[in-house]
Amino acid sequence: MQRTRALQKMCQRGKTILETCYAGVQAFFCPIRMEGEIVAAFFGGVVRTEGGESERYVRFEVPLAEGKKLMQIANLAASIFEMTESITDLKASQEQEERESPLEAQLMLQYRLSRREAVVVSHILEGESNKVIAQELYISEKTVKTHVSNIFRKLQVKDRVQLVLLCRDLRKEP
Repeated sequence: MQRTRALQKMCQRGKTILETCYAGVQAFFCPIRMEGEIVAAFFGGVVRTEGGESERYVRFEVPLAEGKKLMQIANLAASIFEMTESITDLKASQEQEERESPLEAQLMLQYRLSRREAVVVSHILEGESNKVIAQELYISEKTVKTHVSNIFRKLQVKDRVQLVLLCRDLRKEP
């Protein structure tokens, strides 16, 4: 029951938590994410952080550890899972970028857009805001704005509506 409550607490907070059970045994719960959602938890520790040779500690061979060390281990585990998620997300983003559409290829060839600018155009055509584009491409919102300005200049359009109309016409061309 305590473990279930600890898992619920971790999910609510969205970060690693340290819990002490009624017997004085500590453990940590570290969220594991996929595409930003918590899909699992890493459970570790199960040590006592205070002295004393209680019969239950001896009987169950519960090791003694410093609370500070346990927190360092929990933070290390959390960092590893965060890096793993970032690497997975980056690979997915790169794979998506590598699959360019015919429109993106035409924009790069005809209007000399960079691959990244062509990808930004695709996101604009999906109706996404600069903020959403930045999050999906793992770049800053300021960088998206720079890409959008360069796209408008190269395509000689003044706004997103003109960009959409131009792309619609490009799709119709043989």
